[in-house]
Amino acid sequence: MPATLLDGLFGQAYPSRRFQSTWMGLVTHTLPSFVIIGLVLSLVLK
Repeated sequence: MPATLLDGLFGQAYPSRRFQSTWMGLVTHTLPSFVIIGLVLSLVLK
């Protein structure tokens, strides 16, 4: 639970506050999912 809290604060909330944009929160929330999907697809479609 502490790791999730820290990831949420520094990985998603801080970039949104820093750049004053909701888009940064969206990008930092979505990008890891795309990376994981890309890795899994590259292993499955090999």
